[in-house]
Formats: sequence, structure tokens, C-alpha cells
Amino acid sequence: LSFTNKVLVIEKSEMHSTIKNLYGSALAMRSNEFLEASDFKVDENSIPHMVEFVKNQMSELHQSLSMFKNKIVSVENMIETQEKKSNENTRELQQHVNKLEKERDNINKEYIKVCRELEDLKNRSTHTGRDEKRSTEEITKAHDEISKLQQLSNQLEIERDKITKDYQTVCKERDELKAG
Repeated sequence: LSFTNKVLVIEKSEMHSTIKNLYGSALAMRSNEFLEASDFKVDENSIPHMVEFVKNQMSELHQSLSMFKNKIVSVENMIETQEKKSNENTRELQQHVNKLEKERDNINKEYIKVCRELEDLKNRSTHTGRDEKRSTEEITKAHDEISKLQQLSNQLEIERDKITKDYQTVCKERDELKAG
């Protein structure tokens, strides 16, 4: 249970306890009043007073009970609303986490692909560099491609780091929501 839910459960328990105490107090007061008033003798003047007193006490108890029932319903509605919001937030965070994981996987694949292409170009450049018939134009083109691939590799690495950071932030928020 979240902190708010625990507080609401405690309030609900306290309300039930208060209702029981009020009802018990009214019964005790009626009994004492009856015993004091009657002292085993019936005084006709005190009977209407006792009846009125009991009616007033019962009326107050019914009002208190009604008030506490309304408060309990209100608290239960508040708990239900908070649970719905929490579930919705958790669902949205999970969707965002899934999206970030997919983006991270795609960037990792692209990064690996670029690294392989770069390595292949370096290897080709080294092996073909021995070939005396290779034109300087091809070598320049290969070096330009290597530079472009290195830049792309660096950009992908930066993008991957950014998405990883976002992913970790979202996971942390999701865990806090689940815990809270």
C-alpha cells in the first residue's frame, strides 16, 4: 500500500472505532441516566425526559454514522482514483521504456554495422595499398568514406548514450512509481 492508502485505511479504522465508542457511550449514558433517574422507583416526570434524552442521543448517533459513512465512501473513491492514476502512469512509463529499448537496439545494430564497414574499409585500404596499380583517386575516396563512417560512428555513439541515459531515467521513475 502507498503512504496515502495507508493513511486512508488508518482513518477508516479510526472512524469505525469512533462510531463504536459513540454508540457505546450513548448506551452507557442511557443506562446510568435510567438507573439514577429510576433508583428502582418510577418517577412519571422523569420518563419523558429520559425518552427525549435517548431520542436525542440516537439522533446524534445516526447523524455521526451518516457522516462517517460519507467520509468512508469519499476516502474509498479517492483511493480508487489514485490507484487508476498510478496504473495509468505505470502503463505509460512501460510503453515509453519499450520504445526506448527498441530505439536503443536499433542504434546498437546501426553502430555495429558502421563499425564493421569501417573495419572492412581499413582492411581493404591496407591490402589494396600494396597494389601499385591502385589509383590515388580510389585511395582518397576510401579515406573520405572512412572519415564519414567515423563521424557517423561518433554520432551514433552519442545518440546511443543519450537514449541509454533517457532509458535509465525512465526506468528509475517507473521503479519509484511502483515503490511509491
